Amino acid sequence: MLSSVTEKASEWSWADLDQTGPEAEARAEDEHRRMREVEEAYRRGFDDGEEAGVRTARGELQVAMAAMLEALEEVRANRLAWDARLNERLVALAAAMAHRVMAQTREADPSVFVTLAEEAIKAFPVEESVKIRLNPSDQAVLVEGDYLEQVVGDRAVRWVPDEDVMPGGCIVEGPDKIIDGRVDEALNRIVRALINA
Repeated sequence: MLSSVTEKASEWSWADLDQTGPEAEARAEDEHRRMREVEEAYRRGFDDGEEAGVRTARGELQVAMAAMLEALEEVRANRLAWDARLNERLVALAAAMAHRVMAQTREADPSVFVTLAEEAIKAFPVEESVKIRLNPSDQAVLVEGDYLEQVVGDRAVRWVPDEDVMPGGCIVEGPDKIIDGRVDEALNRIVRALINA
C-alpha cells in the first residue's frame, strides 16, 4: 500500500502545488465571486425578511387599531345608552316628585283643582253645556268646600265621577272638543317631551 501512495506522489509536480499561477488566480477569483454572491444572497434574504416582518407587523397593527376603534365605538354607544337611561330615570323621578307635590297641594288647597277646572271650562263657549269627569275624591272635596258653584258659574255642567281620572285632574267634554286636564297625562306629556328632547 505504501508503494501505491509513493507512486501517486511521484506523479505530482511542483507546478500542481504552486498556488501563484493563472489557474490559482482564477480559482481565487471564483472563490471571491462566490463569497460576494453568498454575502449578497444573505443581505437580500435579511432585507426580504425584514420587509416581510414590517409588513406583518403593519398588518397586525392595523387589525389591533381596528379592534381598538371598534371597542371605542362600543364604549361610546354604551355611554350614550347609559346617559339616555339616566336621563329617563331622572325625568321619571322628577315627574314622580311633581305628581306627589301636586297631590299634596291639592289636598292642602282644593282651589288648585278649582283653578284647573275653571281654565278648562273657559275653552268652551258659555252657551255650550259641558261634562266634567273627575276623581270621586275630588268631587267630594268640591262638594264639601262648596266650590262647585265657583267652578260652574252660569253654565250647564254635569259632574261625572270617574275612577280612571287621577286625583287633581279632570276631563272637560263639550259637543265638539275635549280638554284633557288630567295631571298624570300632563306629566306624561312633559316626560315624553323631555325624554325625546
